[in-house]
Amino acid sequence: MEPIFLYDAGQSIAPQLSAAIKDSRIFIVVFSTNYADSKWCLNELCEMMHLKEQVNDQRVVLPVFLDVKKTDAGSQQGSYEKHFEIHQNKFDQETVQEWREALQKAGQLPGGLHLQDDANG
Repeated sequence: MEPIFLYDAGQSIAPQLSAAIKDSRIFIVVFSTNYADSKWCLNELCEMMHLKEQVNDQRVVLPVFLDVKKTDAGSQQGSYEKHFEIHQNKFDQETVQEWREALQKAGQLPGGLHLQDDANG
């Protein structure tokens, strides 16, 4: 199988990423302070959560929270709230709602690793 991140300049990697997500059994999602700023990250999260919710699907989503609280991601508070205020004006409401729902579901996942970006983290 060809590495998914090798592509010609100007070529979209979205189809390759989508295929890689569909072929994966374990998803490790790193939620950072700027995660919600990226429509790519939010779209990928939507796809992961959708696949995980399919009937009899055994996929695992492992959330990692880097310098954010689990509740910030799940409830779109803190930096997530600021990014969503911008998204509300840039994207259609259906897309924004899908992103919100995927983040809420991810925030409700059991467990998760919490990392702080400081001297003790």
